[in-house]
Amino acid sequence: MRTIKITILTFTLVSLYVLAIGQVNSGKAEYVVELKLDRKSSLDPNVYSSILYFSDLESVTEDDGISLTKENNGGLNTFTDLSNNSNLPVYKNFKTNEMVSQGFVLDKLFRVCEPIPSINWSLTSNKKEIAGITCLKALGHFRGREYVAWYAPNIPVNNGPWKFGGLPGLIFEITDTSNEVKFNLTKISLGLSKNELKRIREPQQGRKITFDQYFDLWDKKAENLNDFLSAELNDLQINSQVFRIEKCK
Repeated sequence: MRTIKITILTFTLVSLYVLAIGQVNSGKAEYVVELKLDRKSSLDPNVYSSILYFSDLESVTEDDGISLTKENNGGLNTFTDLSNNSNLPVYKNFKTNEMVSQGFVLDKLFRVCEPIPSINWSLTSNKKEIAGITCLKALGHFRGREYVAWYAPNIPVNNGPWKFGGLPGLIFEITDTSNEVKFNLTKISLGLSKNELKRIREPQQGRKITFDQYFDLWDKKAENLNDFLSAELNDLQINSQVFRIEKCK
């Protein structure tokens, strides 16, 4: 109970501060991510934390790669595929409208470049309180999934975890309608230190390709990927497609 009270107090003070200054120049939002991409699997959902570092012109989302579940069942540590490198950032440059993420196809690392997604959100008047802050509901479709998002207009940050954003307020919660993908905000702090600001940079490792090229590589390597997963995961009954949140272009 004490932890909950502290969390509510922190969110409330942040909200009041934003209302007073009217803008947010930089900050850090921490999320718990829960992925259950194969509903037929007997494995528990993979749960871990992800941090969004943001400024006026750019942002980066990083996964800590540490499973918060009791057991790490060989689980999913990235949003697009299985890899040994669990911290694959998603970088957004709002000045150039470019997004760069990292992803693996089998054992090869790529830098995937694409425009920042323009999600056609449907805003509603539905409200709910999250940690003492009023949030509004929005509905959107993104790459094969329908999402329900709750955002905070009192925190005017046009951003969110992973590739999400485009709402008139920071995204506090977002879930797909199949309950396979969930992001929940656990902590927010405004103002980044110099060291934290340095984290907001475009990833440099991996060959640079477009999203269409990356998607095509996935399709071409599908059969090899099944063999790879069988070798790496032994008798775990996991379909290779569970490692992809993005179902289609």
